[in-house]
Amino acid sequence: IWTLQQYAKGTSREQCRTKYGALMEEIVTFILGGEHSNLLLRENGLLYTDGLEKAVTWMNSSDASGKPITPRTGYVVEINALWYNALRFVADMSRESGNTTLADKLDAQAEITGKSFIEVFYNEHGYLFDYVSDNTDWRPDWSVRPNMIFAAAFDYSPLERGQQKNVLDFVTRELLTPKGIRTLSPKSS
Repeated sequence: IWTLQQYAKGTSREQCRTKYGALMEEIVTFILGGEHSNLLLRENGLLYTDGLEKAVTWMNSSDASGKPITPRTGYVVEINALWYNALRFVADMSRESGNTTLADKLDAQAEITGKSFIEVFYNEHGYLFDYVSDNTDWRPDWSVRPNMIFAAAFDYSPLERGQQKNVLDFVTRELLTPKGIRTLSPKSS
């Protein structure tokens, strides 16, 4: 959906809605309906994924057996930032096409998701947990990784402006080098 959002910026929202509006609504409805095999919508509005046995994000390399070397399981920060952005974008596109019922439903879901996003990911140090597992109890991963940038950078961010600035400042301090952004802070290793 983020890619289609970029397409809308490059062409027009109307063109994107005409060509892909139904598909975007279908994707969001599919996830909301609990039909995805490894994206589980929890009551708090966040998506939960099992990354212990299978790599589920861009950064998971796998060993010879297919198991992730650095498993990330539970509530994964960039997946949920993408989810919030998708809910808001598809709600706006649905409203523009006249489907106010779906738009209102997605906006209500985004309110729940956004509130939970901050409660689950934003920590007292001013950055976002990389992932939080709640199989038996809340276990956040305190690793400072660049994945949190997505939550601050998307057009529809679950973070307040001050929180976005804190995240970007933290990434700049901990991860930015003259050659680019590190995938892990030296303090986290």
